Amino acid sequence: MSCSLISAGISRNCDNNVGGITNIWITDFSNIVSVTESAGSISAITMASGTIFYEYEFIKHTSTFSEKQTISIENGTAFAEQTVTLKLSKRQKSTRNNLLLLLHKELAIVVLDSNGLYWFIGETQGANVSDIPSESGTQAGDFNGYTITFMGQEPTPAPEVASGVISALI
Repeated sequence: MSCSLISAGISRNCDNNVGGITNIWITDFSNIVSVTESAGSISAITMASGTIFYEYEFIKHTSTFSEKQTISIENGTAFAEQTVTLKLSKRQKSTRNNLLLLLHKELAIVVLDSNGLYWFIGETQGANVSDIPSESGTQAGDFNGYTITFMGQEPTPAPEVASGVISALI
């Protein structure tokens, strides 16, 4: 990122702002051939022939996407740590086997937030599974399933993906 001078402030946003995410799509990072990005907005993603992003369905209000900017003034470094936490209900063989396929892979992830914005996680470095605890719960009303955490470290925060790009990817 260049050392440009500050040229604008940030106005308070008066629009409705809703927390949460509604959809997650995942593919192998190696399936991404190219990304067209300008000023934090992706206008095109080209994928290898025959490949797509796969949707991972979850119960609403259970999963999240977060980012943390880490800056070291002493070292002159900065990066964005991206975390996606996905709760998949019901422990079962098919889910277990699918999750095993994600281990030890570089992944690309697109998240749709509750404001209707798409975000690309792992754009240049890919994201990895960092944790997959599963639990049966204790009581009948307890969560039974998997909580999978994906982590990525990128030079900049996740870019927004234009909504028109998504239909070609899934």
